[in-house]
Amino acid sequence: MPLVPRYTWEEDASSLALELHLPGTALRTIDIYVSDLVVKVNAAPYVLLLDLQDAVDDASAVVKNIPASNLLRISLKKQESRMWKQLQ
Repeated sequence: MPLVPRYTWEEDASSLALELHLPGTALRTIDIYVSDLVVKVNAAPYVLLLDLQDAVDDASAVVKNIPASNLLRISLKKQESRMWKQLQ
C-alpha cells in the first residue's frame, strides 16, 4: 500500500509551491506529472495525487530537489491570479 508523503504548500496571488518530504528517495527515481488541474508524484513507497482547486500553467512547472533535507519542491504559476485559500 503506497504511503502519502508529508507535504506543505504556500501561495501568493500568481503562484503556488508544494514541498514534499520524501526520505530515502532520489530525484532520478521520482515520477512527476503536472497538468492544469492535477499534480501527481510517485516516489516509491510514496504517492501523492492532488486535484487542484483551479488551473495552473503546467508548462511553467519548476522542480527542485533539496537532498540535504529530503525535500522536493514544485513551483507552479496559476492561470488566473487570485488566492485559493485551499489547495484542493
